[in-house]
Amino acid sequence: MDSSRKEKNPSNDDVDQLVETYDIIKFRLYIYFNAVILTLLIGAAVYYSLEGNISIDKEQEYDNRCKSEKFRLEETLRSEIDFLKKSFPTKTIAEVFDNDNLYHKFRTLIIQMDSCHRHLNISKVKELNFVTSFSFVYSIMSTVGYGDVIPYTIPGKLFLVLFSIITIPLFITFYIEFSEIITIKLIKAYIGLYNKVHMKIGIIGKEVSSTTVMKDQETYQTSKAIISLLAFIVVVFTTCILHYQITSTTPQPEDFMSSLLFVFESIALIGLGYNVPEDTIKYIFIELPFIIIGVSFFGLYINIIVNFLRHTLPTFISRRYHIRGSTATGDLQFIDYILKRRKVKFAGITSDYRSDVYVRNNLEACTGHYS
Repeated sequence: MDSSRKEKNPSNDDVDQLVETYDIIKFRLYIYFNAVILTLLIGAAVYYSLEGNISIDKEQEYDNRCKSEKFRLEETLRSEIDFLKKSFPTKTIAEVFDNDNLYHKFRTLIIQMDSCHRHLNISKVKELNFVTSFSFVYSIMSTVGYGDVIPYTIPGKLFLVLFSIITIPLFITFYIEFSEIITIKLIKAYIGLYNKVHMKIGIIGKEVSSTTVMKDQETYQTSKAIISLLAFIVVVFTTCILHYQITSTTPQPEDFMSSLLFVFESIALIGLGYNVPEDTIKYIFIELPFIIIGVSFFGLYINIIVNFLRHTLPTFISRRYHIRGSTATGDLQFIDYILKRRKVKFAGITSDYRSDVYVRNNLEACTGHYS
């Protein structure tokens, strides 16, 4: 009996391991933030040292494309004109050019020049400097992948693989912690405003604490979903206005819809590659902070929807439609084998940041810090 009670009732040490205060999360976020910045700076320096020279060579290769073909065709054209001068000294210019053979020769030269530009597989390369290298390593870390900068050397390609393996989990961890800590603040502010308004007009007789709200899983998930989605929309339109103002001074200004698509693709980490930042300096120092905030809220929103589809919805279906399994006792429902998560609480490094167990305990402890 005693052993069974110990298994059901965790000790104080086990509970203390699960409880995380707001100050601990702030400290952890501080560590992740500095780690991300340091990794970006080191990655930009390493990538620039690996790909800086080759980018200059590729840019010159693009600028000099078809030049040899151009010189050859110029010589051919000059020799044709000299031949006409010697062959028809008595004819006027109009009579000389009124010749189908001459027209076909000129047309052939134009087609050859056009064919060189059409079939030469050389793309325009963005000049690589430390700023563009910083933008590139961020696009790797965040998985957005703009595509305006790509590695050409073997060391650069190996760097891409290793840097992705190391930094993508770090960035995901950072923006999850960042979104959680902002959500805690917003929920706390919402609850405080809710209590003040309703206490003044006398609709309710007692205050609602954040801990009370967090005990209701549906209210908790709904609050997080609404807050994250609204914050995501606000950040998208704010960044869109900034991007629209920045691109209005570039040689190829964008319309508002193109700016909106660029910002959404950057925040949603889609990165189709056709729309890339033109002014890299303004992008890094003005737009990128808002984009990272948007990525955090969008990631939080995605996790909530994933949890709903994996856990909340299957639980609702299993409660509404009682389809028993083919076991002898019938304790498990058939829907459990298909949709429902096993009720096992993983702790420590094995816990999934997307699971309700981890997130709920985390936020309950943090909001309880203020209650």
